[in-house]
Amino acid sequence: DGDDVPLVSSASVQNVPDAAHGLDFGGEVNSFIFSSTKKHISNRPTGSRASPPPLPLLCELNGFCWNTNGLRVHRDEKLKKVLQFMDHKDFGGLMETHGDDASASLSETLHLLREKNIISFWSHLSNKQGGVALLFKKSFLDRFCIVDVSVVVKGRILTAKLETSQGKALQISVNYFSTGQGVEAVAREILALRRASSRHHHNIALGDFNFVEHANDRIGIDSSELRQLDASITEKW
Repeated sequence: DGDDVPLVSSASVQNVPDAAHGLDFGGEVNSFIFSSTKKHISNRPTGSRASPPPLPLLCELNGFCWNTNGLRVHRDEKLKKVLQFMDHKDFGGLMETHGDDASASLSETLHLLREKNIISFWSHLSNKQGGVALLFKKSFLDRFCIVDVSVVVKGRILTAKLETSQGKALQISVNYFSTGQGVEAVAREILALRRASSRHHHNIALGDFNFVEHANDRIGIDSSELRQLDASITEKW
């Protein structure tokens, strides 16, 4: 309606098998292509005091997001899969990492990623739940002169604002919304994501949002109506 900058300008989402070597990782993997052009359509009248549209980002980006269901379990196989994704992607988001700064396993993970020229940023919740991470190819990150990473909600929302020397701006967030804690917990996270999303950037939101907007999107539920929880969260969204 011209009042808000869309979170994603243009994207096609494709499911990718998430069981390498026959392992059931218990998570979902999505990959996508994000494209942007100079054209920006806005219904704002001339002289509007609203924020300007995001600056043009003339490129095509590859990304992925994955609910890992805990990196500690089958860690080596999961890291191998992450590295396979990053061979063909510019960036990626991981959710439910179950990490902490004192973990020797995490230190080894960071070392392996750095060896492969992958720059990563992490926000932990606990070693049993939550946790998110953003991964970038160093060659991709080198395109930007400003890299500003912020923890919006600890272990739940992590954002990176990237800007080139020409003023082209991109913001990528990885999100792992709460589940089993009712509508208000998720509503607070939705509001936090909205507040953290810059109108001056192209915004890409990755993640596991733990709700659906349409009944047929919830696997295993044979119903034409949304569950009350999904409907309530959708209203907040």
